[in-house]
Amino acid sequence: MYRYCIMYEEDVEKVFKRVQLCLMSLVGEGGHAVSYSVVPDTFRVYRVEELPRGLKKYYFTADAYHESDLTVHDEDYKPERESISGSIVLDKNLGLVRDDKGHVMIEPWKRVDLTRLQKLLTPGEKTKQLLFDKLKRAEYVIEKIMEEYALQPENRIELLISNIQQRISGAKVSSDEALHHTHLQDIYANLIDGIMTQDLLSQEDEIVLLISAVKKRLEHFDLYFEKLRKGELKGPFEPS
Repeated sequence: MYRYCIMYEEDVEKVFKRVQLCLMSLVGEGGHAVSYSVVPDTFRVYRVEELPRGLKKYYFTADAYHESDLTVHDEDYKPERESISGSIVLDKNLGLVRDDKGHVMIEPWKRVDLTRLQKLLTPGEKTKQLLFDKLKRAEYVIEKIMEEYALQPENRIELLISNIQQRISGAKVSSDEALHHTHLQDIYANLIDGIMTQDLLSQEDEIVLLISAVKKRLEHFDLYFEKLRKGELKGPFEPS
């Protein structure tokens, strides 16, 4: 049964908090973390559907900022605001409800991982964590492509880049989700290319130098991130 929504302000606030909790903990198609930061004063519950067992489905609209761990932004980045709409099922105490598969009942989103919220990160901490995760993904991608293509550390970076570009174009495919072309596009364009520029590497250099550059950043990540944040990373990165 549908009815027009007349709700107490405190109940709308509780529904908002449940929605925001879920939208901060989404999982993308490739298993990567995705989130929406809802703009509080745009959140509206416009309809309520009464369900069996005292459950209710709340239909909402809002403006929100979308983020993904596949993208790392600098301090000048300004996320675009977009309109979202969906629904969430809550119990009589306005608590979250799960379906028979254990999934939180929020639509149109499919997967919510609330374990990610054990620690709420500030925007700066979140960017730092995303960059670290991306470096780990780059390390994995390089190792897997070398394994699949039988590349050696002393081979030129050119061979690795060529293989990546073929995969991005769809000329090569892999059953490994991490080597999917959309992931590779991000890793190549936003990370590997930047590392090569920072460390003055060319495609004629050996792959081992690129591997070393990635590992160097992971081993000295706090210092690397601080230099990057301050805009001091204009040439090769040398940990002090």
